[in-house]
Amino acid sequence: MIEALGIIALLLTLCSIVCLIVGLIAPSAFTGLFKRNLGRKKTSLVFSGITFALFVIFIILAVNSPTSSSSSVATQKNSVVATSKTVITVKPSPKVMPKPSTIAGLNITRDTVMNRLVNADPSINFQPSSSVNGITRYMAEKGQNGIELYGNADNLVEVASTALLGTTTSDITGNTVALIYVLGVANAVDSNSTTWVTSTMKEISTDWSNGRDTVKQSTVIDGKKFDISAMKSDVLDSVSLSIYSSQESNPPTKSKPSTPKKTNKPKLDATVKATSQYLIVTNNEDAEWTSCDYSIDYDKNPDDFYELGIFSNYATIQPHQTLQIPWDQITKMDGTKFVYTGAGTLPDDLYFFCSVNNTDKDWSSY
Repeated sequence: MIEALGIIALLLTLCSIVCLIVGLIAPSAFTGLFKRNLGRKKTSLVFSGITFALFVIFIILAVNSPTSSSSSVATQKNSVVATSKTVITVKPSPKVMPKPSTIAGLNITRDTVMNRLVNADPSINFQPSSSVNGITRYMAEKGQNGIELYGNADNLVEVASTALLGTTTSDITGNTVALIYVLGVANAVDSNSTTWVTSTMKEISTDWSNGRDTVKQSTVIDGKKFDISAMKSDVLDSVSLSIYSSQESNPPTKSKPSTPKKTNKPKLDATVKATSQYLIVTNNEDAEWTSCDYSIDYDKNPDDFYELGIFSNYATIQPHQTLQIPWDQITKMDGTKFVYTGAGTLPDDLYFFCSVNNTDKDWSSY
């Protein structure tokens, strides 16, 4: 029964997407349906809403389908090289070592989350990737969305999903689907989270409309902490979800050494400067930096510091590239923006690390 309803929901979703595209091109085609010409904007809003609602129903039905998809995941494990066009192949790390420290888990296995997501979309293909903070990572990328599973196979410690959103009218359909995948990931980990995640996305849309560029929301459901952060810019918007045990004060992948001054990581070859508006970082190396995480005041207050995480628009720096990072993009969990008052000098507790050829390197201002 659930499978039949899921198929119906999927067919209706596809029809709604077609109607959305037609409405953007020729809104007059629906004059008979609405008894008047609503115009492109109103027509796109109507069908975007319908598409979102139908896709949410489809994701919930698919993720909670009783049909086992363990064979789908097994097939992925046996044919990890074969990927669809929409999945970006991630080169496995030569050595992926589980983190030996005791991190509270989510009490859910890697295969369970994979099975539920593959039920919803069989083209999702998880592959092993480089570890983060010594924690085993599996990744999948689908369109504008990235999904990451962290931890041992028998008990994940963190699940994350990020939607990258375009800022033009033509991006509406892709943005809607990307946001639905964030909802689907939350539902795959805990179906009781659906109401909160949906409500938070509506609040983010309202806050963005009111000029608030950075929004962060958190809640605890069934012993799991759900963090959602949203950032708006002129080029690209993003919505990120991180799920981890409520026993942890911070996401395990975001945790840095308790005293970064004593870190034994290799050092980044970086040139770092400050202006009144920007933190300016130059990659002086011949290799790409990825998953860069920036923090300020971590040593002073590890539970309430400023951070610009690995899902930001500034997380990747190409070889010999210079990035200008606005200070107000570095925020606390409650959305408080960092206010720079250094008159050209760097903050005395600035720290960041990046992955370089599957090896973590860092830089600090002290």
